[in-house]
Amino acid sequence: MKPCGICQIVIIFVLFSSFALAQERREAAYETAMTMGSFQLETGEYRSAIENFKKALALKAGDKAAMISLGIAYSRARDYANARSVLFETLAADRSNPRIRYELGTVLYKIGDTEGARGQFTSVYEGPADETLKAAAREYLDIIAAEKEKKIFSLDVLTGFQYDSNVILDPANPVIPGRKQADGRFLAVVNGKYKFLDSQKTAADADYSLYQ
Repeated sequence: MKPCGICQIVIIFVLFSSFALAQERREAAYETAMTMGSFQLETGEYRSAIENFKKALALKAGDKAAMISLGIAYSRARDYANARSVLFETLAADRSNPRIRYELGTVLYKIGDTEGARGQFTSVYEGPADETLKAAAREYLDIIAAEKEKKIFSLDVLTGFQYDSNVILDPANPVIPGRKQADGRFLAVVNGKYKFLDSQKTAADADYSLYQ
């Protein structure tokens, strides 16, 4: 026996209402996870924030807001490997977002990839980011430039004093048997390095060491 037309309408209405209710609950759970994660990120509870942003992503796979927040939380927790992975994935989905580039730049800088970091910060500084983000990127670019300039020339000086109460240390004056004498000497080691070529493909430098 086929259901009547009114019964069919009622069934469809019930199914639609159930689906709408499930979606509403899902959205509420997502908003709760994002709100809690953002609060924990601000208060330094980075591990708890990570778990909440993961929950948000489980509810909305690929959500950019949740992915950016998760990458930032990993970075603040000093889990740079996961931060780098998440932020690169997020950047692939939204290459025009300056906040993603800035956060990725900070991660790359902290793991020692200064060239990669400089590329991201340059994109932020020269792109459509707000002035606050541009200023922060400019600070990093200045730091990277100063570090590179410092590495062009380096000079290390090591000094010390050697003393012996029984042996003459000066090789020009051999030890005289039967005589106990004290002697000492000042030591200096100087190491200098100058990098006169440094590009992405080629690097060349000269160094000099002096022991006296």
